[in-house]
Amino acid sequence: MVNKLHHELLISYCKDRLNKLPHGYCGTHRGHAVIYVTYDPMDKSVDPRNKRIIRLCTKQGEIYRELIEEADRVELALRSLQKNWNTTYKNNPRIFEYPLTKKVQPMISSEFFKQSSPNQNTRDNARDILYNGQYLRSKNELSVCQLLERMGYEYKVEIALYNPVSNSFEPEFTPDVTFLIPELDVAVSMEIDGAMEQDGYHDKSEFRKHNYFKCGYIEFRDILFYRLNDPYSLDISRAEALINAAILTNLQNIVI
Repeated sequence: MVNKLHHELLISYCKDRLNKLPHGYCGTHRGHAVIYVTYDPMDKSVDPRNKRIIRLCTKQGEIYRELIEEADRVELALRSLQKNWNTTYKNNPRIFEYPLTKKVQPMISSEFFKQSSPNQNTRDNARDILYNGQYLRSKNELSVCQLLERMGYEYKVEIALYNPVSNSFEPEFTPDVTFLIPELDVAVSMEIDGAMEQDGYHDKSEFRKHNYFKCGYIEFRDILFYRLNDPYSLDISRAEALINAAILTNLQNIVI
């Protein structure tokens, strides 16, 4: 977490996520492997005394197993966050309700990110790296994607963003990487330009950056620009600093 407010939001997000996921455990019932559901947000009659029993061999059982396993991971993360909070602060964390209220609505919402598909730029098919089902254009993009994974953030490569000026989705608005910050209820894009020493590439990057700003995208709140004169010198710590700057900027956009 970046600061105290970010810590509170992480705790709030985990609690909100747990309320939206079924809880339970695996076991056996009459000789069959089953899932015992002890909480189901879609069925208020289910509780630890009135458990729902679903066979694991069914499609419904497999769906519930995956959701309950996710709930277990969220519960583990919440315990760690609460332990860290108790060793750092004396007061209890504030709990925020989702969806969060923003001073200014971001250009890339969480819902838009979830509905978007990767690799939407059809103008240039020079993608040499296949990683986790997405095609990347460079090792620099791969390094940033791996950094986002370590930070726990879901990402998509080259999703098509909306251009309010042309009222359309354009190839120029398919940033290299877009990542979801769920505890802030927002997604942020990043352009990774690795050949800025070349005049042509530099001018193209500046023109694209200008277009983002003209269409209302705000640097650090909606989009990040990582630029390298040497395409082989990507600094992971600098990339992480940019991501943390985006988190801080979006924290300031939340109505407390």
